[in-house]
Amino acid sequence: MNRLLALASFASACLLAAACSSKNNNNRATETTPLPHAQTLATATPGPVPASPTVASSAVTPSAATPSPGSESASPTPATAAATVVATSTVAPSATTTPPAPAQTAAPAASAQTAAPSPTATAAPSAASGAGNGVDPNTLLDAIKLTSADLPAGFSLGALTSTEQNAQAVDGFDDPQSALSLMNSTGRQIGLVQQVSTPDSSSGAGISIEVWQDDTGAKAWMDSYPAPESDLSPQRLTPPQTVGDQTILYRFNQNGTIIYSMTWRRGRVVLGVGEPFGSDAGAIEKLMQLVNILDAKAVAALKGG
Repeated sequence: MNRLLALASFASACLLAAACSSKNNNNRATETTPLPHAQTLATATPGPVPASPTVASSAVTPSAATPSPGSESASPTPATAAATVVATSTVAPSATTTPPAPAQTAAPAASAQTAAPSPTATAAPSAASGAGNGVDPNTLLDAIKLTSADLPAGFSLGALTSTEQNAQAVDGFDDPQSALSLMNSTGRQIGLVQQVSTPDSSSGAGISIEVWQDDTGAKAWMDSYPAPESDLSPQRLTPPQTVGDQTILYRFNQNGTIIYSMTWRRGRVVLGVGEPFGSDAGAIEKLMQLVNILDAKAVAALKGG
């Protein structure tokens, strides 16, 4: 279960599917084993990325190039070409008029070229940015974590849930020690992983909520997001939309099981949802159901702080 939950917040869904299956669905009421980083399932920055698969969802386009370990910015807005500058001469009061100098056109700005879309979407600072920075991290976890009342028909909370200290949150990353060092240096404080049973997966989805000391540290973590384990065949995709301040989307293949995971940032909070699916068809749309529910709770909690 640890490995799957790690894949769901980039890896938690993957861990859930594999772990629950290996336990023959004999879920315990309380899981004390440290659960891997939910972001390991679908949102870490991979190493060499294999050719991106064709995704059934037309909204998601696999990244054309292998992303670097760091998070990239969203597609830049084409710069506005430099305005035309016209030099107008002044006519002297004498009978002889000096011909006006020819109009000069400034060269187009070098930045006017449009760059290719990057696999990590970055939005302008959200209303939640900076909010909640003075709130106790455990208070934020309690305010954001999902309850039965938050879930639609067909969904329910699973038996597995656990808080994660930094050393417990690195399962699923290709280099756990490097990931731990980055967590510590950027100011990660605490995290929580939950299992949610869904109509689309027998093992359920993995949910992760992680709190940093401030927005700056959380952004630094996302900017340098660690690579997931290579044996999960990670493929980083271009998110169909930006959620929060930064968004990362991954597709994994664990022994034929397709797993999608999205990780995003709201101010000092990094959230993740990962879930295994039988196929690519409609997977992103189904994943977004839980993403939107969790994101709404995060926004409300940060505003309250």
